[in-house]
Formats: sequence, structure tokens, C-alpha cells
Amino acid sequence: MFVSKVRLTKKRNNIIAALTHSNSDIKKFGDKLLQESSIKNSPIGRSIIQINKQYNGSAIHWLQQESEALVEKAEFLLANFGTDRFETYLEAVPKTQSEKIWEKLNDKTNLNVFRKLAAQKGTLKELFRKGNVHSFEFKSIIEKNKARKFMMGESGNAKEVTLTKPFEMQATPVTQAQWELIMGNTPSNFKGNLNLPVEQVSWNDVQEFIKKLNTLDPNYNYRLPTEAEWEYSVRAGTNTDYHFGNSEKELEEYAWFSANSANQTHPVAGKKPNPFGLFDMHGNVWEWGQDWWDNNLKGGVDPQGPAAGSDRVVRGGSWNNYAQYLRSAYRGYNHPDGRNSSFGFRLVRTRNP
Repeated sequence: MFVSKVRLTKKRNNIIAALTHSNSDIKKFGDKLLQESSIKNSPIGRSIIQINKQYNGSAIHWLQQESEALVEKAEFLLANFGTDRFETYLEAVPKTQSEKIWEKLNDKTNLNVFRKLAAQKGTLKELFRKGNVHSFEFKSIIEKNKARKFMMGESGNAKEVTLTKPFEMQATPVTQAQWELIMGNTPSNFKGNLNLPVEQVSWNDVQEFIKKLNTLDPNYNYRLPTEAEWEYSVRAGTNTDYHFGNSEKELEEYAWFSANSANQTHPVAGKKPNPFGLFDMHGNVWEWGQDWWDNNLKGGVDPQGPAAGSDRVVRGGSWNNYAQYLRSAYRGYNHPDGRNSSFGFRLVRTRNP
């Protein structure tokens, strides 16, 4: 299952790369990329087929047609987000379809929330042209009625865990752009790129961010992941030190840490993702978890931390840590009021009834 996900992600990335070139490139690369049935039958694959065969490679002409399906258009626009072409493509969509497409995008992202905020604050063009699409994406980790078991922890301390409750996880840590749009301030130590992960935020600060976000997106409930949810997500079906294996040398392909970070954070999604499509699960910034810290891991069904405590869990390691602190099973903690330049977070969400 996990191998096919990785292969599909790589193929999809190739398609996205083709879409950010000229229309002639879409026609040139489209047929070759569509040889694999999993791509051919996907929304992004269907959009390329329609553009090539019915509209002679003209994406704009295809987008202008009210008869074409919303799902394909939404996927196509998502693939081009963060490029100079996104606004041009968006303007080509008929007004009767525009808001419906944004609603479709909400099934995979929370981009619509931040689009509205950026429009209110006059920063929409910057968001469209420079934003990293992965930072708005949410990946389905546990689906409804599809419980998953895994071994949490390592060595003699590992515990069997069963996760039964569906949730989606944000593909990257929350960025400075997202924090500023929701909270109206820029607390981070490292600045200069809106796609840098936000840091210098405490667990309590994060709760305020989540509270505001939940009022802006009534379709979902956002929160921090439990420690079990986080570890299941980083492992992505593996039981090795890292989600790709045990090699510290190979870690540089997936993570920003002391060996390659130049003592600073880096824009999210700059390294390879794990098999679930999650970026920066190792390194860049530590990620706050929902649970109170407990010295002993809890196994069982949907485990959570103690009902009370003095510290909250953090996971993943950061830009200033050695490789050993980035292991999938490594656990850390900090006071919920604690802030420093190596602490950030990512969200999980569940659909409201």
C-alpha cells in the first residue's frame, strides 16, 4: 500500500511540473505521463486529457468552459498554485463556477480560508504567487471505519496502538504567512520568506490560533495531533529509525537539522515527503502535540496523555538538533508557555457532521 502511494506521489509531482510550463509542454508531456492508469483516472489526469484532446493544449480555453467538471478544474488550479500562471487560470474560470471550485478545494486544503483573509488584508496576489501549495494541503491518514494498528515507541518500550478515529494531517508545519493572516502578528525569529515555518510560539499561543481558525472554517474542527497520531503519521507504515530507513546520511534528503540547516529554519516542503505525503516530519521545527507529557508511553485504542500535567509533548526535532533527536520515536516536552526559535506546529482536522 505504501509503495503505491509513493509512486503515485512522484508521478503526480511530474505532472505538476509539466503544468507549470507552457501549454505546449502540457501537450508534449501529457500523453507520456498518462501511461499509468492510476494517473490517467485521477482528476489531474483527466484534466490533461481534456486539455490535450479537446482544446489542443489550451488550458485557458478548457477552464473557460462551463460544461467541464469542477473537480478536474479544482485539481488543475491547485497544481498551479504558487506560480505566475495561477491568477491567469483563475480568471479564466466562469464566475458561475468560481466559488464552487473554491469549495471543492476545501476538500483537500484550507486554502479558501486563507484566500479570504488575504483578500481582506490586501495580500492576495502575494499569497497566490509565492505561497507553497503543500502548506495548505491536508492528507487523509485514518479513514472512517478503517482502524490501523502500529507499534509506537522503540526497543523494549514499544506499545501496540490502534487508531480508530478518522483524521487528516497538514502536509507541512504551519507557515509564517498562515500565522500572520490568522493572528495579525509575526513572532518568528527567522524571517524573509512567507513559507518559513512559524516559530517562537507556545502551546498556549497555538490554542488561540486554532480557536480562531475553527471559527473561520465551519466545515472542519482543527486541533493538534495526539502523540499517537503524530507517530503513526511520521512512520507511514515503517518501523525504522526514520520513515525512510535508518541512515543518518540519507536523512539530509528529508530533513533540515544541525548537519545541513546553516543554523536556521527553511521554507516548508523543501525536502522529500514521507510515504503519506507529509513534509518536514523530521527536523526544521519541533512540533507541539496535544498531549500532556508522560514518562511512560500508553498503548491501546486511541491513546491520549494524562488528564493534567506540567509539560506538553513535542515531536520531530528541529534545525539545531543532531540526527538522533529526529527519530520517529524520539519524544520531547516543554512547558506550554515556552517559546523559542525551534518550536512550531502542524494541525490535524476532522470533518464536522
